[in-house]
Amino acid sequence: MSGSPAEARIEQLEAIEEDVIGILKNAGSCLSEMSRDRPSQKAVDQLVQQVIGSIRSVDTKLSDQIKYLTQVSTGHPHEGSSYPSQKVLQSAWHRLEHVKTRINELERCSLTPAQKQQAIAQQQQQQQQQQQQQRQQQQPVQKIQSAAQPPKQQPQQPQSQQ
Repeated sequence: MSGSPAEARIEQLEAIEEDVIGILKNAGSCLSEMSRDRPSQKAVDQLVQQVIGSIRSVDTKLSDQIKYLTQVSTGHPHEGSSYPSQKVLQSAWHRLEHVKTRINELERCSLTPAQKQQAIAQQQQQQQQQQQQQRQQQQPVQKIQSAAQPPKQQPQQPQSQQ
């Protein structure tokens, strides 16, 4: 069998190619039977059914291949991808280092309880700002689209005379 997911996909495509060759052979046999002086209706029907069944099978297999390629090309997780896991791990390490730094800062400062509460509140506010920035970075297209649209004008109300 194959050693990698890519090799497995290639083997599947080769099997599909063999199925297509079989379809062409069966279609040729069907045409050959129909071109006889006295074609056998039973043989023609059987060959037609084989061709139709093989076409359905190839259609299903090709659809699966196309679905897989669509997932891979759009960045969705798939069997050969480790990028999402690496990204999560890197983000976790970054957060861990940040927390360690903040704890060390708090320990060095020897803050009073009120000052510690204030520092925690500031830290939470910074985290919220970072989360908002991350959301904005993940949706740059929406910002560009909204910036490209002209602002909606409010209808002016007639001024009443005094």
